Amino acid sequence: MEDSDFLEQEILKRIDEMENQKYEFPKKFSVKDYIITGIVVLICLAMVIYGAFI
Repeated sequence: MEDSDFLEQEILKRIDEMENQKYEFPKKFSVKDYIITGIVVLICLAMVIYGAFI
């Protein structure tokens, strides 16, 4: 099976799943989620900068 065929089948499968009436959408990001994401990004950026000086 080609990669494009697999991708197309996977996309169609996920669209069908999301169109199902019983599908539960994930909760939206809260302020707490954005803060945690920002902290993780800052820590990773600091580690990259620190690694450049090692």
